[in-house]
Amino acid sequence: MILVSLGTQDRSFKRFLGAIEKQIVLGNIKEKVVVQAGATEFTSEHMEIFDLIPSNEFEKLLKECDLLLCHGGVGTIIDGLKHHKKIIAAARLSEYHEHQNDHQKQIIHEFVNQGLILELDDFDRLDQKLLEVQDFVPREYESNTPYFISILDNYIQNALKDHKGEYIRKFLYYGFYGIFAILLEILVFLVFQKASLNSFQFLFVQAFYVAIYRIIVHTIFFKTVPYDFKGELVFYSLQAIPILFTFFVSFPFLSLYCVLILAIARFFLVYLFNVLFKVRDIEL
Repeated sequence: MILVSLGTQDRSFKRFLGAIEKQIVLGNIKEKVVVQAGATEFTSEHMEIFDLIPSNEFEKLLKECDLLLCHGGVGTIIDGLKHHKKIIAAARLSEYHEHQNDHQKQIIHEFVNQGLILELDDFDRLDQKLLEVQDFVPREYESNTPYFISILDNYIQNALKDHKGEYIRKFLYYGFYGIFAILLEILVFLVFQKASLNSFQFLFVQAFYVAIYRIIVHTIFFKTVPYDFKGELVFYSLQAIPILFTFFVSFPFLSLYCVLILAIARFFLVYLFNVLFKVRDIEL
């Protein structure tokens, strides 16, 4: 039996399960495959997939498995080593939005350098790694907690050094983005005012602006994870606040100050919903 563990991160790791599924279909994996998928949503007719397996049951599966396929989490790898299991580990990568950074590659490399595990760095070559692991004899694992703590500590210190000033840059980026968005809102209002459009016509102009704002402006300034329905629904709902306001309030009661307040309010509402409900994960 092959046990697959993707950890408890709140990000998907479909890329790994897709590679495993492919090898099952090709006949390169004939064993039973049990998966603890965590937050990864994946449907398969070839694997037994569970969101979270109770610790006692997971311990039992770990003892019974012939091979452990896992992400680059220290805890998962060490648990496998303690049970003298052959392990193939694959790192979650930031470029695929599987993690915030690539520290799992460094962790896996440390275990590989000690001859304890194998690394899967090319998912298209999992078949070759499955052949390699058959003859792989891992070194006997000796617990060395201080050593691995030092590895993680060095990584954290280097990451902080490499990203010095990142938080200031992000703050400035958000600030510029917010000001730019508000200026666009004012521009739309001035166009509306000068053109003497009625509420219905302005409703159309605002709807067009919202679409352009989302599709073009947001894409230019931010690198985002793939769109999800919930995120888009929340975004457009919040963007529609001025449109709904315009629909119910006639033009004479709208002023530049009113539009400015609505724009600022909407911007902070979008940010608040992003943080509270994680509907938009923005990475610079």
